[in-house]
Amino acid sequence: MTDKKIKEIKEDVETLENMFSALVDVLEKKKIISDKELDEQIKKRIEKDKKLKKFEDI
Repeated sequence: MTDKKIKEIKEDVETLENMFSALVDVLEKKKIISDKELDEQIKKRIEKDKKLKKFEDI
Protein backbone atom coordinates (compact mmCIF):
# COMPACT_ATOMS: atom_id res chain seq x y z
CA MET A 1 0.00 0.00 0.00
CA THR A 2 1.12 3.47 -0.73
CA ASP A 3 1.48 6.11 1.95
CA LYS A 4 -1.37 8.04 0.34
CA LYS A 5 -3.71 5.03 0.54
CA ILE A 6 -2.72 4.35 4.16
CA LYS A 7 -3.42 7.99 5.05
CA GLU A 8 -6.84 7.78 3.36
CA ILE A 9 -7.71 4.62 5.30
CA LYS A 10 -6.64 6.18 8.60
CA GLU A 11 -8.77 9.25 7.84
CA ASP A 12 -11.75 7.02 7.01
CA VAL A 13 -11.32 5.14 10.29
CA GLU A 14 -11.14 8.41 12.22
CA THR A 15 -14.30 9.63 10.47
CA LEU A 16 -16.13 6.43 11.39
CA GLU A 17 -15.01 6.73 15.01
CA ASN A 18 -16.31 10.30 15.12
CA MET A 19 -19.61 9.27 13.57
CA PHE A 20 -20.01 6.42 16.07
CA SER A 21 -19.31 8.77 18.98
CA ALA A 22 -21.86 11.26 17.67
CA LEU A 23 -24.45 8.51 17.26
CA VAL A 24 -23.90 7.33 20.82
CA ASP A 25 -24.31 10.91 22.06
CA VAL A 26 -27.63 11.26 20.23
CA LEU A 27 -28.91 7.93 21.50
CA GLU A 28 -27.97 8.81 25.07
CA LYS A 29 -29.65 12.23 24.84
CA LYS A 30 -32.84 10.69 23.49
CA LYS A 31 -32.65 7.97 26.17
CA ILE A 32 -32.86 5.32 23.46
CA ILE A 33 -29.86 3.57 24.90
CA SER A 34 -29.04 3.28 28.57
CA ASP A 35 -25.60 3.51 30.13
CA LYS A 36 -25.77 -0.19 31.01
CA GLU A 37 -26.58 -1.15 27.42
CA LEU A 38 -23.86 1.15 26.15
CA ASP A 39 -21.29 -0.37 28.51
CA GLU A 40 -22.26 -3.87 27.37
CA GLN A 41 -21.94 -2.90 23.71
CA ILE A 42 -18.56 -1.28 24.31
CA LYS A 43 -17.28 -4.40 26.09
CA LYS A 44 -18.49 -6.60 23.22
CA ARG A 45 -16.82 -4.29 20.70
CA ILE A 46 -13.53 -4.32 22.62
CA GLU A 47 -13.55 -8.12 22.71
CA LYS A 48 -14.34 -8.25 18.99
CA ASP A 49 -11.59 -5.73 18.21
CA LYS A 50 -9.03 -7.77 20.15
CA LYS A 51 -9.51 -10.54 17.58
CA LEU A 52 -8.79 -8.22 14.64
CA LYS A 53 -5.35 -7.52 13.25
CA LYS A 54 -4.08 -4.09 14.09
CA PHE A 55 -3.68 -1.73 11.14
CA GLU A 56 -0.05 -1.11 12.07
CA ASP A 57 0.68 -4.87 11.97
CA ILE A 58 -0.49 -5.29 8.38
